[in-house]
Amino acid sequence: MLTLGCTLPPRVATVRVFNRPSAETARPMPLEAMETPEAFVLFAELPGLTREDIEVQVEREEVRIRAQREPSVLADAKPLLSERLRGPWVRRFALPQAVAPERAEARYTNGVLELRLPKMQAEPSRRLTVN
Repeated sequence: MLTLGCTLPPRVATVRVFNRPSAETARPMPLEAMETPEAFVLFAELPGLTREDIEVQVEREEVRIRAQREPSVLADAKPLLSERLRGPWVRRFALPQAVAPERAEARYTNGVLELRLPKMQAEPSRRLTVN
């Protein structure tokens, strides 16, 4: 469940993902976060980008999504109207449970980034022999 809590000016929001604080830039990057028994699944809306424009870093308990869109440039053209968002977007947030970064998967389709973050399996306890 994604819970929003705006404590900063309207263009910069502090967001809670999985009931933990998240950092967000002034640029919107709508997220949807879900949990299955095996993994966390995140969907981030990033329309109009290419795969090369997106960078994802996954650590055991934190995810960082960074995207960059450069302005459109045409030779001998001057801008008349510019409403498309450009520049950097960054979202960083803590996960409620450790994940296995080496098994994480990212897919970008139709402007939506999907992240599958498998949860770390609890290692079974082991009985030690005392020498």
